[in-house]
Amino acid sequence: MQLLETPKKRSSPRLSLTCLTLYINDLPSTHSRKFIYAGDICLGAQEQTFFKIEEILNADLEKLADYFKKWRLQPSLSKTVSSVHHLHNARANQTGSYPGPYIIFP
Repeated sequence: MQLLETPKKRSSPRLSLTCLTLYINDLPSTHSRKFIYAGDICLGAQEQTFFKIEEILNADLEKLADYFKKWRLQPSLSKTVSSVHHLHNARANQTGSYPGPYIIFP
C-alpha cells in the first residue's frame, strides 16, 4: 500500500509576477528616475548642487513612504542604503545636510 503525500502549498510564479507587476505599476510618480529590479527600487537624480539633489530625493522618498504606508509595505532597513556619485573630487568628503526629521521608515 502506498501512502499519498499531501501536496505542499507553493506560491504560483505567475501570481508572484502579477503581484510584482501591480506593485511596480502603481508606484507614485517621482521627480527622480526609478530603476527597479526584482522588487528593489533605486532612485536617481542629477542636478548641479548636492542641496538640490537632497531636496528632490527627500520629496520622492516621502511620496514612496506614503505609498508604502498606504499598502502596508515595509522596506528592509538592513538593505536600505544611499550613495552619492560625483565628478568633482574636491567635494569627495562633503556630507549631506539632511534637515530633519527625515527618518521615513521607523
